[in-house]
Amino acid sequence: MKQEQLDEFQNKMTLLFDLLEENEKFKKPENGKVDSLVFHLYSKARRLFMTCHFILKSPMVCNYLEAMPLIRILCETYLHIAYIEKNIKSESIYNEYENLGKLNRWKMGYYLKKWGDDRLGGLHPDYERYVQEHYSRKQKPAVPDNLLKFYKLAQAVGRYDFYIEIYSVLSSYIHYDPTTLSNYGSTLNGSFVFNKMTYDEHLDKATRKHLIMIMLLLIQSIINIFKLDEFEKKEFITLAKEWEKVKGT
Repeated sequence: MKQEQLDEFQNKMTLLFDLLEENEKFKKPENGKVDSLVFHLYSKARRLFMTCHFILKSPMVCNYLEAMPLIRILCETYLHIAYIEKNIKSESIYNEYENLGKLNRWKMGYYLKKWGDDRLGGLHPDYERYVQEHYSRKQKPAVPDNLLKFYKLAQAVGRYDFYIEIYSVLSSYIHYDPTTLSNYGSTLNGSFVFNKMTYDEHLDKATRKHLIMIMLLLIQSIINIFKLDEFEKKEFITLAKEWEKVKGT
Protein backbone atom coordinates (compact mmCIF):
# COMPACT_ATOMS: atom_id res chain seq x y z
CA MET A 1 0.00 0.00 0.00
CA LYS A 2 1.40 3.36 -1.06
CA GLN A 3 1.20 6.51 1.03
CA GLU A 4 -0.45 8.27 -1.92
CA GLN A 5 -3.32 5.76 -1.81
CA LEU A 6 -3.87 6.45 1.88
CA ASP A 7 -3.76 10.19 1.30
CA GLU A 8 -6.36 9.89 -1.43
CA PHE A 9 -8.58 7.77 0.77
CA GLN A 10 -8.39 10.37 3.52
CA ASN A 11 -9.66 12.91 0.97
CA LYS A 12 -12.59 10.61 0.17
CA MET A 13 -13.38 10.34 3.87
CA THR A 14 -13.81 14.11 4.11
CA LEU A 15 -16.39 13.93 1.30
CA LEU A 16 -18.18 11.15 3.17
CA PHE A 17 -18.62 13.46 6.16
CA ASP A 18 -20.37 16.00 3.95
CA LEU A 19 -22.70 13.37 2.51
CA LEU A 20 -23.50 12.07 5.99
CA GLU A 21 -24.34 15.53 7.31
CA GLU A 22 -26.61 16.22 4.34
CA ASN A 23 -28.67 13.13 5.11
CA GLU A 24 -32.16 14.04 6.39
CA LYS A 25 -32.31 11.20 8.91
CA PHE A 26 -28.93 12.26 10.27
CA LYS A 27 -30.29 15.79 10.72
CA LYS A 28 -33.43 14.57 12.48
CA PRO A 29 -32.69 11.46 14.58
CA GLU A 30 -35.33 9.96 16.84
CA ASN A 31 -33.54 8.59 19.89
CA GLY A 32 -34.28 11.45 22.27
CA LYS A 33 -31.69 13.07 24.53
CA VAL A 34 -29.04 10.46 23.75
CA ASP A 35 -28.74 11.92 20.23
CA SER A 36 -26.99 14.94 21.72
CA LEU A 37 -24.24 12.61 22.98
CA VAL A 38 -23.86 11.09 19.51
CA PHE A 39 -23.61 14.49 17.83
CA HIS A 40 -21.10 15.64 20.44
CA LEU A 41 -18.90 12.60 19.85
CA TYR A 42 -19.26 12.77 16.07
CA SER A 43 -18.28 16.46 16.04
CA LYS A 44 -15.25 15.68 18.13
CA ALA A 45 -14.32 12.73 15.89
CA ARG A 46 -14.64 14.70 12.69
CA ARG A 47 -12.43 17.50 14.01
CA LEU A 48 -9.85 14.96 15.19
CA PHE A 49 -9.86 13.29 11.78
CA MET A 50 -9.52 16.59 9.91
CA THR A 51 -6.71 17.74 12.21
CA CYS A 52 -4.84 14.46 11.60
CA HIS A 53 -5.52 14.86 7.88
CA PHE A 54 -3.94 18.33 7.85
CA ILE A 55 -0.97 17.15 9.90
CA LEU A 56 -0.33 14.16 7.64
CA LYS A 57 -0.40 16.42 4.57
CA SER A 58 2.05 18.89 6.13
CA PRO A 59 5.75 19.07 5.17
CA MET A 60 6.77 18.46 8.79
CA VAL A 61 9.40 15.73 9.07
CA CYS A 62 7.88 12.52 10.47
CA ASN A 63 4.51 14.28 10.72
CA TYR A 64 2.78 11.03 11.72
CA LEU A 65 4.25 11.44 15.22
CA GLU A 66 2.00 14.45 15.84
CA ALA A 67 -1.07 12.58 14.57
CA MET A 68 -0.59 9.56 16.83
CA PRO A 69 -1.78 11.19 20.11
CA LEU A 70 -4.90 12.41 18.30
CA ILE A 71 -5.63 8.92 16.99
CA ARG A 72 -5.61 7.68 20.59
CA ILE A 73 -8.28 10.28 21.39
CA LEU A 74 -10.19 9.24 18.26
CA CYS A 75 -10.05 5.61 19.42
CA GLU A 76 -11.58 6.61 22.76
CA THR A 77 -14.26 8.63 20.97
CA TYR A 78 -15.18 5.68 18.76
CA LEU A 79 -15.52 3.32 21.73
CA HIS A 80 -17.93 5.71 23.42
CA ILE A 81 -20.01 5.81 20.23
CA ALA A 82 -19.92 2.01 20.10
CA TYR A 83 -21.02 1.85 23.75
CA ILE A 84 -24.00 4.10 23.02
CA GLU A 85 -24.84 1.98 19.97
CA LYS A 86 -24.84 -1.17 22.08
CA ASN A 87 -27.02 0.43 24.76
CA ILE A 88 -29.21 2.64 22.60
CA LYS A 89 -32.39 1.01 23.91
CA SER A 90 -31.37 1.38 27.54
CA GLU A 91 -33.26 4.06 29.44
CA SER A 92 -30.23 4.69 31.64
CA ILE A 93 -27.58 5.38 28.97
CA TYR A 94 -28.10 9.16 28.88
CA ASN A 95 -28.12 9.35 32.67
CA GLU A 96 -24.85 7.41 32.82
CA TYR A 97 -23.13 10.04 30.71
CA GLU A 98 -24.86 12.90 32.52
CA ASN A 99 -23.52 11.51 35.80
CA LEU A 100 -20.07 11.15 34.23
CA GLY A 101 -20.08 14.88 33.57
CA LYS A 102 -21.26 15.58 37.12
CA LEU A 103 -18.56 13.28 38.51
CA ASN A 104 -15.84 15.11 36.58
CA ARG A 105 -17.03 18.42 38.00
CA TRP A 106 -17.34 16.89 41.49
CA LYS A 107 -13.72 15.70 41.30
CA MET A 108 -12.55 19.11 40.18
CA GLY A 109 -14.41 20.65 43.10
CA TYR A 110 -12.74 18.16 45.45
CA TYR A 111 -9.25 19.02 44.16
CA LEU A 112 -9.94 22.76 44.33
CA LYS A 113 -11.23 22.45 47.88
CA LYS A 114 -8.17 20.47 48.95
CA TRP A 115 -5.87 22.96 47.23
CA GLY A 116 -7.65 25.87 48.92
CA ASP A 117 -7.37 24.26 52.35
CA ASP A 118 -3.59 23.94 51.91
CA ARG A 119 -3.08 27.34 50.27
CA LEU A 120 -2.37 30.57 52.12
CA GLY A 121 -5.20 32.96 51.36
CA GLY A 122 -7.57 30.25 50.21
CA LEU A 123 -9.17 30.07 46.78
CA HIS A 124 -10.07 32.73 44.26
CA PRO A 125 -13.80 33.61 44.55
CA ASP A 126 -14.49 32.03 41.13
CA TYR A 127 -13.04 28.75 42.37
CA GLU A 128 -14.98 29.05 45.61
CA ARG A 129 -18.21 29.36 43.61
CA TYR A 130 -17.25 26.30 41.57
CA VAL A 131 -16.65 24.27 44.74
CA GLN A 132 -20.00 25.38 46.17
CA GLU A 133 -21.87 24.56 42.98
CA HIS A 134 -20.35 21.18 42.15
CA TYR A 135 -18.79 19.71 45.30
CA SER A 136 -19.81 21.09 48.68
CA ARG A 137 -22.49 19.03 50.44
CA LYS A 138 -22.99 16.93 47.32
CA GLN A 139 -22.83 13.16 47.11
CA LYS A 140 -20.27 11.71 44.74
CA PRO A 141 -22.17 10.85 41.50
CA ALA A 142 -22.43 7.15 40.72
CA VAL A 143 -21.00 6.11 37.34
CA PRO A 144 -20.59 2.53 36.02
CA ASP A 145 -17.07 1.15 35.69
CA ASN A 146 -17.50 0.92 31.92
CA LEU A 147 -17.26 4.72 31.76
CA LEU A 148 -14.53 5.06 34.38
CA LYS A 149 -12.04 2.41 33.29
CA PHE A 150 -11.16 2.48 29.62
CA TYR A 151 -10.26 -1.19 29.36
CA LYS A 152 -13.73 -2.03 30.68
CA LEU A 153 -15.32 0.23 28.06
CA ALA A 154 -13.32 -1.58 25.38
CA GLN A 155 -14.37 -4.97 26.76
CA ALA A 156 -18.01 -3.87 26.95
CA VAL A 157 -18.13 -3.24 23.20
CA GLY A 158 -16.01 -6.24 22.22
CA ARG A 159 -12.93 -4.19 21.19
CA TYR A 160 -10.36 -5.08 23.83
CA ASP A 161 -7.94 -5.39 20.91
CA PHE A 162 -8.22 -1.63 20.42
CA TYR A 163 -7.31 -1.07 24.06
CA ILE A 164 -4.15 -3.19 23.73
CA GLU A 165 -3.01 -2.47 20.16
CA ILE A 166 -3.96 1.19 19.76
CA TYR A 167 -4.94 2.98 22.97
CA SER A 168 -2.23 1.55 25.23
CA VAL A 169 0.52 1.77 22.62
CA LEU A 170 -0.29 5.38 21.73
CA SER A 171 -0.36 6.37 25.40
CA SER A 172 3.43 6.55 25.13
CA TYR A 173 3.01 9.48 22.72
CA ILE A 174 0.76 11.43 25.11
CA HIS A 175 2.42 10.75 28.46
CA TYR A 176 6.20 11.02 28.62
CA ASP A 177 7.80 7.66 27.91
CA PRO A 178 11.60 7.46 27.58
CA THR A 179 11.26 4.46 25.27
CA THR A 180 10.00 6.75 22.48
CA LEU A 181 13.33 8.60 22.43
CA SER A 182 14.38 7.05 19.13
CA ASN A 183 11.29 8.46 17.41
CA TYR A 184 12.27 12.05 18.17
CA GLY A 185 15.93 11.98 17.18
CA SER A 186 18.86 9.76 16.25
CA THR A 187 21.73 8.17 18.09
CA LEU A 188 25.18 8.97 16.72
CA ASN A 189 28.28 7.42 18.29
CA GLY A 190 26.32 6.65 21.42
CA SER A 191 24.93 10.17 21.79
CA PHE A 192 21.38 11.37 21.17
CA VAL A 193 21.10 13.93 18.36
CA PHE A 194 18.09 16.15 19.02
CA ASN A 195 15.52 16.58 16.24
CA LYS A 196 17.47 14.56 13.68
CA MET A 197 14.66 12.15 12.91
CA THR A 198 14.68 8.98 10.85
CA TYR A 199 11.57 8.36 8.77
CA ASP A 200 9.70 5.17 9.73
CA GLU A 201 7.58 4.06 6.79
CA HIS A 202 5.86 1.29 8.75
CA LEU A 203 4.82 3.67 11.54
CA ASP A 204 3.64 6.26 9.01
CA LYS A 205 1.41 3.79 7.15
CA ALA A 206 0.12 2.22 10.37
CA THR A 207 -0.90 5.68 11.63
CA ARG A 208 -2.83 6.47 8.43
CA LYS A 209 -4.49 3.05 8.37
CA HIS A 210 -5.64 3.35 11.99
CA LEU A 211 -7.00 6.82 11.32
CA ILE A 212 -9.16 5.61 8.43
CA MET A 213 -10.19 2.32 10.03
CA ILE A 214 -11.37 3.89 13.29
CA MET A 215 -13.32 6.61 11.50
CA LEU A 216 -15.07 4.10 9.24
CA LEU A 217 -16.08 2.04 12.27
CA LEU A 218 -17.33 5.15 14.02
CA ILE A 219 -19.48 6.14 11.05
CA GLN A 220 -20.84 2.60 10.85
CA SER A 221 -21.94 2.89 14.46
CA ILE A 222 -23.66 6.19 13.74
CA ILE A 223 -25.42 4.59 10.77
CA ASN A 224 -26.72 1.89 13.10
CA ILE A 225 -27.77 4.32 15.83
CA PHE A 226 -29.64 6.65 13.46
CA LYS A 227 -30.86 3.84 11.15
CA LEU A 228 -29.35 5.41 8.03
CA ASP A 229 -30.06 2.44 5.76
CA GLU A 230 -30.15 4.38 2.49
CA PHE A 231 -26.95 6.25 3.27
CA GLU A 232 -25.28 2.94 4.10
CA LYS A 233 -26.35 1.36 0.80
CA LYS A 234 -25.66 4.33 -1.48
CA GLU A 235 -22.58 6.01 0.01
CA PHE A 236 -20.99 4.10 2.86
CA ILE A 237 -20.75 0.52 1.56
CA THR A 238 -19.03 1.62 -1.65
CA LEU A 239 -16.28 3.38 0.28
CA ALA A 240 -16.00 0.58 2.86
CA LYS A 241 -15.49 -1.98 0.08
CA GLU A 242 -12.90 0.22 -1.56
CA TRP A 243 -11.07 0.44 1.78
CA GLU A 244 -10.94 -3.35 2.03
CA LYS A 245 -9.14 -3.41 -1.31
CA VAL A 246 -6.82 -0.49 -0.55
CA LYS A 247 -5.69 -1.69 2.88
CA GLY A 248 -4.85 -5.12 1.48
CA THR A 249 -2.53 -3.82 -1.26
